[in-house]
Amino acid sequence: MTLKPAITQNEDAQAAVAVTHRVVLVDDSAWFRKLAIRELHAIEGIAAVEVSDLDDLFANEHWLTESTMCLLIEESQLALLTCERKKRLVQSGIPILGLGHSVVVRGQGLIQTSVDIPNRVDVIDRDSPAGLFRLVEFVNRIRDNQRQRVLVLYPETEERERLLQLLRVYRFGVQVVSCIAEALRLLDDRRDFRIAVVGSHLGAMSGEEVIRCLRSSHDHESLAILGLSEMGDWSTAQGFLKSGANDFLMVPFPVEEFYCRVINIARSVDMIDRLTNAATRDHLTGMHNRRFLFDVGNKLYASMQRGQIALSVAMVDIDHFKAINDTFGHEAGNVVLRRVADILGKRFRKTDVVARIGGEEFAILMVNM
Repeated sequence: MTLKPAITQNEDAQAAVAVTHRVVLVDDSAWFRKLAIRELHAIEGIAAVEVSDLDDLFANEHWLTESTMCLLIEESQLALLTCERKKRLVQSGIPILGLGHSVVVRGQGLIQTSVDIPNRVDVIDRDSPAGLFRLVEFVNRIRDNQRQRVLVLYPETEERERLLQLLRVYRFGVQVVSCIAEALRLLDDRRDFRIAVVGSHLGAMSGEEVIRCLRSSHDHESLAILGLSEMGDWSTAQGFLKSGANDFLMVPFPVEEFYCRVINIARSVDMIDRLTNAATRDHLTGMHNRRFLFDVGNKLYASMQRGQIALSVAMVDIDHFKAINDTFGHEAGNVVLRRVADILGKRFRKTDVVARIGGEEFAILMVNM
Protein backbone atom coordinates (compact mmCIF):
# COMPACT_ATOMS: atom_id res chain seq x y z
CA MET A 1 0.00 0.00 0.00
CA THR A 2 1.31 3.43 -0.96
CA LEU A 3 0.24 6.31 1.24
CA LYS A 4 1.10 9.93 0.48
CA PRO A 5 -0.34 12.39 2.96
CA ALA A 6 -0.04 15.91 1.60
CA ILE A 7 0.86 17.21 5.06
CA THR A 8 3.97 17.26 7.20
CA GLN A 9 4.35 14.14 9.30
CA ASN A 10 5.29 15.84 12.56
CA GLU A 11 2.98 15.94 15.56
CA ASP A 12 2.07 19.61 15.12
CA ALA A 13 0.82 18.99 11.60
CA GLN A 14 -1.15 15.96 12.72
CA ALA A 15 -2.80 18.04 15.44
CA ALA A 16 -3.64 20.68 12.85
CA VAL A 17 -5.46 18.09 10.75
CA ALA A 18 -7.68 17.27 13.71
CA VAL A 19 -8.90 20.85 14.12
CA THR A 20 -9.30 21.78 10.46
CA HIS A 21 -11.47 20.51 7.62
CA ARG A 22 -9.96 17.37 6.11
CA VAL A 23 -10.32 16.67 2.39
CA VAL A 24 -9.24 13.35 0.87
CA LEU A 25 -8.26 13.26 -2.82
CA VAL A 26 -8.31 9.86 -4.61
CA ASP A 27 -6.87 9.92 -8.13
CA ASP A 28 -4.36 7.75 -9.98
CA SER A 29 -2.85 10.73 -11.83
CA ALA A 30 0.20 12.03 -9.96
CA TRP A 31 0.29 15.28 -11.92
CA PHE A 32 -3.39 16.03 -11.22
CA ARG A 33 -2.97 15.25 -7.51
CA LYS A 34 -0.03 17.64 -7.38
CA LEU A 35 -1.99 20.47 -8.98
CA ALA A 36 -5.13 19.82 -6.93
CA ILE A 37 -3.30 19.57 -3.60
CA ARG A 38 -1.52 22.85 -4.28
CA GLU A 39 -4.89 24.55 -4.84
CA LEU A 40 -6.44 22.91 -1.78
CA HIS A 41 -3.58 24.02 0.46
CA ALA A 42 -4.35 27.61 -0.51
CA ILE A 43 -7.81 27.33 1.11
CA GLU A 44 -7.81 28.52 4.69
CA GLY A 45 -8.56 25.79 7.23
CA ILE A 46 -8.24 22.88 4.79
CA ALA A 47 -5.98 19.88 5.46
CA ALA A 48 -5.67 17.84 2.25
CA VAL A 49 -4.62 14.20 1.95
CA GLU A 50 -3.86 12.50 -1.38
CA VAL A 51 -3.97 8.80 -2.24
CA SER A 52 -3.74 7.04 -5.59
CA ASP A 53 -6.59 4.53 -5.32
CA LEU A 54 -9.55 3.32 -3.29
CA ASP A 55 -7.53 0.54 -1.65
CA ASP A 56 -5.61 3.22 0.24
CA LEU A 57 -8.84 5.03 1.13
CA PHE A 58 -10.55 1.98 2.58
CA ALA A 59 -7.38 0.91 4.37
CA ASN A 60 -7.68 4.09 6.47
CA GLU A 61 -11.15 3.81 8.00
CA HIS A 62 -10.77 7.06 9.98
CA TRP A 63 -10.93 8.89 6.64
CA LEU A 64 -14.52 7.65 6.25
CA THR A 65 -15.81 9.30 9.42
CA GLU A 66 -17.31 12.70 10.24
CA SER A 67 -13.82 14.14 10.65
CA THR A 68 -13.54 14.19 6.85
CA MET A 69 -15.39 17.11 5.25
CA CYS A 70 -15.53 15.72 1.70
CA LEU A 71 -14.04 13.15 -0.69
CA LEU A 72 -12.73 13.96 -4.18
CA ILE A 73 -12.68 10.67 -6.11
CA GLU A 74 -11.88 9.82 -9.70
CA GLU A 75 -15.06 8.75 -11.54
CA SER A 76 -13.50 5.70 -13.16
CA GLN A 77 -12.68 4.35 -9.69
CA LEU A 78 -16.20 5.07 -8.41
CA ALA A 79 -17.65 3.15 -11.35
CA LEU A 80 -15.67 0.02 -10.37
CA LEU A 81 -16.71 0.00 -6.71
CA THR A 82 -17.79 -3.31 -5.27
CA CYS A 83 -21.23 -3.42 -3.66
CA GLU A 84 -19.64 -3.61 -0.20
CA ARG A 85 -17.43 -0.58 -0.77
CA LYS A 86 -20.25 1.39 -2.35
CA LYS A 87 -22.39 0.66 0.71
CA ARG A 88 -19.57 1.85 2.98
CA LEU A 89 -19.26 5.13 1.09
CA VAL A 90 -23.01 5.73 1.25
CA GLN A 91 -23.10 4.93 4.97
CA SER A 92 -20.34 7.44 5.64
CA GLY A 93 -22.61 10.26 4.45
CA ILE A 94 -19.54 12.20 3.32
CA PRO A 95 -20.21 14.39 0.25
CA ILE A 96 -18.30 13.15 -2.80
CA LEU A 97 -17.11 15.07 -5.84
CA GLY A 98 -16.54 12.88 -8.88
CA LEU A 99 -13.44 13.69 -10.94
CA GLY A 100 -13.78 12.93 -14.64
CA HIS A 101 -16.83 12.16 -16.74
CA SER A 102 -20.07 10.91 -15.20
CA VAL A 103 -20.29 8.07 -17.74
CA VAL A 104 -17.45 5.56 -17.93
CA VAL A 105 -17.05 3.32 -21.02
CA ARG A 106 -15.78 -0.15 -20.15
CA GLY A 107 -14.74 -3.18 -22.15
CA GLN A 108 -16.99 -4.74 -24.83
CA GLY A 109 -19.03 -1.56 -25.16
CA LEU A 110 -20.58 -1.78 -21.69
CA ILE A 111 -21.38 1.49 -19.96
CA GLN A 112 -21.48 1.87 -16.21
CA THR A 113 -22.28 5.03 -14.27
CA SER A 114 -21.71 5.96 -10.66
CA VAL A 115 -24.64 8.34 -10.25
CA ASP A 116 -26.47 5.87 -7.99
CA ILE A 117 -24.24 6.90 -5.09
CA PRO A 118 -26.58 9.39 -3.37
CA ASN A 119 -23.80 11.30 -1.60
CA ARG A 120 -21.93 11.95 -4.84
CA VAL A 121 -23.29 15.48 -5.15
CA ASP A 122 -21.43 16.68 -8.23
CA VAL A 123 -18.95 15.72 -10.95
CA ILE A 124 -16.36 17.83 -12.76
CA ASP A 125 -14.24 17.23 -15.85
CA ARG A 126 -10.79 17.26 -14.32
CA ASP A 127 -9.17 17.73 -17.77
CA SER A 128 -11.10 20.94 -18.37
CA PRO A 129 -9.22 24.25 -17.90
CA ALA A 130 -11.89 25.14 -15.34
CA GLY A 131 -11.61 21.78 -13.54
CA LEU A 132 -9.37 22.93 -10.71
CA PHE A 133 -11.44 26.09 -10.24
CA ARG A 134 -14.61 24.02 -9.87
CA LEU A 135 -12.86 21.62 -7.48
CA VAL A 136 -11.87 24.50 -5.20
CA GLU A 137 -15.35 25.99 -5.51
CA PHE A 138 -16.88 22.68 -4.42
CA VAL A 139 -14.66 22.40 -1.34
CA ASN A 140 -15.41 26.00 -0.37
CA ARG A 141 -19.13 25.36 -0.82
CA ILE A 142 -19.11 22.28 1.43
CA ARG A 143 -17.21 24.23 4.09
CA ASP A 144 -19.57 27.21 3.87
CA ASN A 145 -22.69 25.03 3.91
CA GLN A 146 -21.82 23.96 7.45
CA ARG A 147 -22.62 27.52 8.51
CA GLN A 148 -25.99 27.54 6.71
CA ARG A 149 -29.28 26.34 8.16
CA VAL A 150 -32.24 25.28 6.02
CA LEU A 151 -35.84 25.44 7.23
CA VAL A 152 -38.01 22.71 5.69
CA LEU A 153 -41.80 23.25 5.54
CA TYR A 154 -42.95 20.01 3.97
CA PRO A 155 -45.59 17.37 4.80
CA GLU A 156 -44.37 14.13 6.39
CA THR A 157 -43.78 11.87 3.39
CA GLU A 158 -41.07 9.59 2.01
CA GLU A 159 -40.12 12.44 -0.33
CA ARG A 160 -39.44 14.65 2.69
CA GLU A 161 -37.08 12.07 4.15
CA ARG A 162 -35.20 11.95 0.85
CA LEU A 163 -35.04 15.74 0.82
CA LEU A 164 -33.64 15.88 4.36
CA GLN A 165 -31.03 13.23 3.55
CA LEU A 166 -29.79 15.16 0.50
CA LEU A 167 -29.54 18.43 2.43
CA ARG A 168 -27.62 16.77 5.26
CA VAL A 169 -25.23 15.09 2.83
CA TYR A 170 -24.47 18.55 1.47
CA ARG A 171 -23.58 19.53 5.05
CA PHE A 172 -26.51 21.90 5.63
CA GLY A 173 -28.01 22.19 9.08
CA VAL A 174 -31.69 21.21 8.71
CA GLN A 175 -34.77 21.98 10.80
CA VAL A 176 -38.25 20.59 9.97
CA VAL A 177 -41.39 22.48 11.03
CA SER A 178 -44.99 21.32 10.93
CA CYS A 179 -46.83 24.65 10.89
CA ILE A 180 -46.32 28.23 9.69
CA ALA A 181 -46.45 29.66 13.23
CA GLU A 182 -43.48 27.52 14.27
CA ALA A 183 -41.59 28.59 11.13
CA LEU A 184 -42.15 32.31 11.81
CA ARG A 185 -41.08 31.89 15.44
CA LEU A 186 -37.84 30.18 14.41
CA LEU A 187 -37.08 32.82 11.79
CA ASP A 188 -37.63 35.57 14.35
CA ASP A 189 -35.53 33.85 17.03
CA ARG A 190 -32.61 32.73 14.83
CA ARG A 191 -31.01 34.70 12.02
CA ASP A 192 -28.94 31.76 10.72
CA PHE A 193 -31.91 30.32 8.79
CA ARG A 194 -31.27 31.79 5.35
CA ILE A 195 -32.90 29.16 3.10
CA ALA A 196 -36.41 27.69 3.28
CA VAL A 197 -37.77 24.72 1.30
CA VAL A 198 -41.56 24.78 0.93
CA GLY A 199 -43.78 21.93 -0.31
CA SER A 200 -47.04 22.19 -2.25
CA HIS A 201 -48.95 22.27 1.04
CA LEU A 202 -48.42 22.39 4.80
CA GLY A 203 -51.39 21.24 6.81
CA ALA A 204 -54.43 23.16 5.54
CA MET A 205 -52.29 25.81 3.84
CA SER A 206 -51.17 25.68 0.22
CA GLY A 207 -47.50 26.18 -0.59
CA GLU A 208 -48.32 29.57 -2.12
CA GLU A 209 -50.01 30.70 1.10
CA VAL A 210 -47.03 29.51 3.13
CA ILE A 211 -44.62 31.50 0.96
CA ARG A 212 -46.77 34.65 1.19
CA CYS A 213 -46.76 34.32 5.00
CA LEU A 214 -42.97 33.97 5.02
CA ARG A 215 -42.55 36.95 2.71
CA SER A 216 -44.79 39.13 4.89
CA SER A 217 -41.96 39.41 7.40
CA HIS A 218 -38.85 38.14 5.58
CA ASP A 219 -37.75 39.71 2.30
CA HIS A 220 -35.51 38.26 -0.42
CA GLU A 221 -32.40 39.64 1.27
CA SER A 222 -33.02 37.79 4.54
CA LEU A 223 -34.53 34.52 3.26
CA ALA A 224 -34.22 32.53 0.02
CA ILE A 225 -37.10 30.14 -0.77
CA LEU A 226 -37.17 27.01 -2.93
CA GLY A 227 -40.66 25.70 -3.74
CA LEU A 228 -41.33 22.03 -4.51
CA SER A 229 -44.39 21.25 -6.64
CA GLU A 230 -45.75 17.96 -7.96
CA MET A 231 -44.49 16.81 -11.35
CA GLY A 232 -46.43 18.56 -14.12
CA ASP A 233 -48.17 21.00 -11.76
CA TRP A 234 -47.03 24.15 -13.56
CA SER A 235 -49.76 26.36 -12.07
CA THR A 236 -48.42 25.73 -8.56
CA ALA A 237 -44.84 26.26 -9.72
CA GLN A 238 -45.78 29.61 -11.27
CA GLY A 239 -47.76 30.47 -8.14
CA PHE A 240 -44.63 29.85 -6.07
CA LEU A 241 -42.68 32.42 -8.08
CA LYS A 242 -45.51 34.97 -7.97
CA SER A 243 -45.78 34.50 -4.20
CA GLY A 244 -42.09 35.26 -3.67
CA ALA A 245 -40.11 32.04 -4.14
CA ASN A 246 -36.59 32.36 -5.58
CA ASP A 247 -36.89 29.10 -7.55
CA PHE A 248 -38.97 25.93 -7.85
CA LEU A 249 -38.40 22.25 -8.55
CA MET A 250 -40.74 19.45 -9.64
CA VAL A 251 -41.09 16.37 -7.40
CA PRO A 252 -39.74 13.73 -7.85
CA PHE A 253 -36.51 15.34 -9.00
CA PRO A 254 -33.11 14.13 -10.21
CA VAL A 255 -30.52 14.42 -7.44
CA GLU A 256 -28.08 16.44 -9.53
CA GLU A 257 -30.76 18.97 -10.53
CA PHE A 258 -31.72 19.39 -6.88
CA TYR A 259 -28.13 20.09 -5.89
CA CYS A 260 -27.67 22.53 -8.78
CA ARG A 261 -30.70 24.57 -7.74
CA VAL A 262 -29.74 24.51 -4.06
CA ILE A 263 -26.19 25.59 -4.97
CA ASN A 264 -27.53 28.53 -6.97
CA ILE A 265 -29.72 29.62 -4.06
CA ALA A 266 -26.82 29.25 -1.58
CA ARG A 267 -24.61 31.32 -3.88
CA SER A 268 -27.18 34.10 -4.01
CA VAL A 269 -27.38 34.06 -0.20
CA ASP A 270 -23.58 34.31 0.03
CA MET A 271 -23.51 37.24 -2.39
CA ILE A 272 -26.20 39.08 -0.44
CA ASP A 273 -24.28 38.42 2.79
CA ARG A 274 -21.06 39.85 1.35
CA LEU A 275 -22.81 42.98 0.12
CA THR A 276 -24.73 43.31 3.37
CA ASN A 277 -21.59 42.95 5.48
CA ALA A 278 -19.89 45.66 3.48
CA ALA A 279 -22.82 47.98 4.19
CA THR A 280 -23.67 46.99 7.77
CA ARG A 281 -20.35 46.20 9.46
CA ASP A 282 -18.12 48.65 11.28
CA HIS A 283 -14.80 48.69 9.41
CA LEU A 284 -12.67 49.00 12.56
CA THR A 285 -14.17 46.38 14.88
CA GLY A 286 -16.04 44.12 12.45
CA MET A 287 -19.18 44.53 14.58
CA HIS A 288 -22.56 45.54 13.24
CA ASN A 289 -22.90 49.28 12.70
CA ARG A 290 -25.57 51.83 13.60
CA ARG A 291 -27.48 51.27 10.35
CA PHE A 292 -27.80 47.54 10.98
CA LEU A 293 -28.87 48.11 14.58
CA PHE A 294 -31.82 50.25 13.57
CA ASP A 295 -32.82 48.11 10.57
CA VAL A 296 -32.90 44.89 12.58
CA GLY A 297 -34.15 46.67 15.68
CA ASN A 298 -37.29 47.80 13.86
CA LYS A 299 -38.02 44.21 12.78
CA LEU A 300 -37.39 42.82 16.27
CA TYR A 301 -39.56 45.54 17.78
CA ALA A 302 -42.38 44.62 15.39
CA SER A 303 -42.04 40.97 16.45
CA MET A 304 -42.20 42.05 20.08
CA GLN A 305 -45.38 44.01 19.43
CA ARG A 306 -46.94 40.91 17.87
CA GLY A 307 -46.14 39.07 21.10
CA GLN A 308 -43.71 36.67 19.41
CA ILE A 309 -40.56 37.65 21.33
CA ALA A 310 -39.38 39.62 24.35
CA LEU A 311 -36.80 42.33 23.65
CA SER A 312 -34.29 44.07 25.92
CA VAL A 313 -31.87 46.91 25.11
CA ALA A 314 -28.55 47.84 26.71
CA MET A 315 -26.13 50.72 26.10
CA VAL A 316 -22.39 50.35 26.79
CA ASP A 317 -19.84 53.14 26.99
CA ILE A 318 -16.07 52.76 27.56
CA ASP A 319 -14.98 54.79 30.58
CA HIS A 320 -12.12 57.30 30.18
CA PHE A 321 -11.72 56.51 26.49
CA LYS A 322 -10.67 60.07 25.63
CA ALA A 323 -7.84 59.81 28.15
CA ILE A 324 -6.59 56.65 26.43
CA ASN A 325 -6.47 58.42 23.07
CA ASP A 326 -4.83 61.53 24.52
CA THR A 327 -2.21 59.57 26.47
CA PHE A 328 -1.34 56.68 24.17
CA GLY A 329 -2.59 57.83 20.77
CA HIS A 330 -5.50 56.88 18.53
CA GLU A 331 -3.94 53.56 17.46
CA ALA A 332 -4.00 52.45 21.09
CA GLY A 333 -7.62 53.57 21.25
CA ASN A 334 -8.37 51.42 18.21
CA VAL A 335 -6.82 48.41 19.95
CA VAL A 336 -9.09 49.03 22.95
CA LEU A 337 -12.18 49.33 20.71
CA ARG A 338 -11.38 46.08 18.94
CA ARG A 339 -10.74 44.29 22.23
CA VAL A 340 -14.01 45.51 23.77
CA ALA A 341 -15.86 44.50 20.61
CA ASP A 342 -14.31 41.02 20.82
CA ILE A 343 -15.38 40.66 24.47
CA LEU A 344 -18.94 41.78 23.73
CA GLY A 345 -19.17 39.48 20.70
CA LYS A 346 -18.18 36.45 22.79
CA ARG A 347 -20.31 37.46 25.77
CA PHE A 348 -23.65 37.58 23.98
CA ARG A 349 -25.58 35.00 21.98
CA LYS A 350 -25.91 34.71 18.21
CA THR A 351 -29.55 35.76 18.51
CA ASP A 352 -28.53 39.06 20.10
CA VAL A 353 -27.50 42.14 18.10
CA VAL A 354 -24.29 43.81 19.27
CA ALA A 355 -23.39 47.00 17.41
CA ARG A 356 -20.96 49.90 17.58
CA ILE A 357 -23.09 53.00 17.20
CA GLY A 358 -20.32 55.60 17.27
CA GLY A 359 -17.05 56.46 18.99
CA GLU A 360 -16.73 54.34 22.11
CA GLU A 361 -20.47 53.61 22.34
CA PHE A 362 -22.05 50.19 21.80
CA ALA A 363 -25.65 48.95 21.90
CA ILE A 364 -27.06 45.45 22.44
CA LEU A 365 -30.49 44.11 21.52
CA MET A 366 -31.25 40.95 23.48
CA VAL A 367 -33.97 38.53 22.34
CA ASN A 368 -35.91 36.52 24.95
CA MET A 369 -33.42 37.18 27.73
